[in-house]
Amino acid sequence: FLPMASLNPEEQGHWQSIVWTLPEDYAEEYAALSDAEFTQLLTRESQHMLGGVLEATPRATFPLKARAAQQYIQDGLALIGDAAHVIHPLAGQGVNIGCLDAAVLCDVLLHDQARGVWAHEQTLKRYEHCRKGQNDAMMHSMSAIGWMETTLYFPMVWARNFGLKQVENQPMLKDAFMAQANGLGLLKDTRYAA
Repeated sequence: FLPMASLNPEEQGHWQSIVWTLPEDYAEEYAALSDAEFTQLLTRESQHMLGGVLEATPRATFPLKARAAQQYIQDGLALIGDAAHVIHPLAGQGVNIGCLDAAVLCDVLLHDQARGVWAHEQTLKRYEHCRKGQNDAMMHSMSAIGWMETTLYFPMVWARNFGLKQVENQPMLKDAFMAQANGLGLLKDTRYAA
């Protein structure tokens, strides 16, 4: 659930962008529901987190696929954000890592500019080296968490629930996960730390 402005600037209301990850057969079944049936289902399945859902528009279904470019750079070119990597939409991490890509790329390019060069191959390689491993780790982590959230395999359900309780009960561990998720710790090495 990601808060957003109304699709119509003249309307008031509380809007959310919702990504509902489901197995393919459920997604097809739910997509075929009428608007009234779908909003009732969404209200129930979200445990009334938003109160009664009044409208769900537009709705779309698409398969989730994690993808990553083998290379982020070529001569005079650097990929960032969704052009470089597409991850599971869990917790909006795609936006976070895309912003980190932009911050790191800007930082290395401004360093180049101060030296009187622009987009030097070594500079772009430094950007790729800094971001690719972190992005791949986040992509695989989000895919694993997404799978763990949907599996019915009892040992995995038990391990997931046990792990979540451990993180919840240990503030230092919880803070470490939150810092990794929000990406602010990674900004400390760029000029955007403030």
